[in-house]
Amino acid sequence: MKKLLSAFIAFAVLLTSGISCAYAEGVDIPTDGDALQQFLNGLDDDDYDGNDDVDDDNAEEEDDDTEEEGEDYEDNDSSSVYASYNDGRLIGTVQDDGSILFVTQEDAHANANALKDLLDSDEEKTIVLPKERIEIDQTLVVCSNTTIIAEGATIYETEDKAILLHECDDVDYNSINDVTIRGGKWLVDKIEKRQKYVNTSIRFMHGSNITIDGVTVNTNYNSHALELIACEDVVVKNSKFLAIGKTTKKSNEEAVQIDIATPATAPYAAKFGAEFVKGQTCRNITVKNCEIRGSRGISTNKCDVDEKGKYTNKYLNKFHENITIEGCKIKGMTSEAMALHNALNVTVSKCEVSSMDKRYGETYSIGINIASFGNHSKKGQSKIKVTGNKVTAGRQGIYIGSYTDDKRFGSAIINKNNVTTKFKHTKAQLKRKKHPDFCAIYAADTGKVEIRRNTTKTKQGKKNAIYTKNCGKVIKKNNKAKKG
Repeated sequence: MKKLLSAFIAFAVLLTSGISCAYAEGVDIPTDGDALQQFLNGLDDDDYDGNDDVDDDNAEEEDDDTEEEGEDYEDNDSSSVYASYNDGRLIGTVQDDGSILFVTQEDAHANANALKDLLDSDEEKTIVLPKERIEIDQTLVVCSNTTIIAEGATIYETEDKAILLHECDDVDYNSINDVTIRGGKWLVDKIEKRQKYVNTSIRFMHGSNITIDGVTVNTNYNSHALELIACEDVVVKNSKFLAIGKTTKKSNEEAVQIDIATPATAPYAAKFGAEFVKGQTCRNITVKNCEIRGSRGISTNKCDVDEKGKYTNKYLNKFHENITIEGCKIKGMTSEAMALHNALNVTVSKCEVSSMDKRYGETYSIGINIASFGNHSKKGQSKIKVTGNKVTAGRQGIYIGSYTDDKRFGSAIINKNNVTTKFKHTKAQLKRKKHPDFCAIYAADTGKVEIRRNTTKTKQGKKNAIYTKNCGKVIKKNNKAKKG
């Protein structure tokens, strides 16, 4: 009786659980108690679509629901970044290291908006650009505490605009801080055909702790590839800043400009207010292992005009400090390769320097031009080092001097340079000893000067190899002069 009751209960459970589908498959289910029990004992898990399979179906449905919910959640979780404008589109994904990988958009305008959105905060962040062409039609505005990793990426500015800059909101080097740009080609598209384009590709103002590493930036010969206005603690390394297109015969615009903040020299900064253009200068700037080519290669800028272009000496006593240029290849096509004006504590070492200007009788053809146009309380302590460079120029290869009768530079070391100049004195000039300062190495207005183990090549050989004037102690040893 117990066996019959047990079999009946099992049979009922199976029927209510869906075993009745076995009838549809042509399976005969015994009704006798012992036979039913034997039938049940002989069933394998795979022999029926019973309650377990029904549960699996339900589980699949639940899993489907969970998966759909998961997709919705993923669209709103911390692994994705959405635009704060318009349709809230996906613009980035968060990587395992916390960096944000930019998601390329459908066109240049959308790319620019999305990148501006990602960059628009002072919160610490790292933006990674994919290794592809990214077109933008607006200027990107960067904020503090930002790292941009663009290795393998090419950013094309399609309009006549700057590629990247920031807004001024503070002075004393506090307008922007802690920014790193690593890698990438930052290009103004078709810049070689835009001769009327006058702009700066990348610009920083009143900032500090800025690193630019491994970038390529283009411009034309009327503009700057990189401009640093009143910045401190900047390192620029392993990069290329190249003007392309047609040269302008008398252009003096630098590919890299280390600038003073005045209304005339920094009109963009002036747009933010008069407090941003009071003659503030740069300090602690290092440019290392870079290739630079422009109308003028690189400069520390002075200012002797007002916003209307009229002469003023208001800013001539403003000096940049601690400028280091090392291991660079620098070419000035229509002006100096280096014009380091009003700068204290300057080091130029292991560079290949060429001034291609053919106005050999003018300052624009100097290779390395380190000149003072004013006075400064620290000038007497300023140390200048020009060592291990290869210089090709017109009037002078290396020039150190002052255009005013103020204090001398503290000291200058000019060692182990290889200098070639192209200026040729006429016989009348040689007879009258005119322009003896048009030579390979010129040092003047300096307290102590050391000139050792340099090799010079000039049109007159030893006669216009090295010239010193108005200096304190001068040491000249083991220098070699060639004619040619």
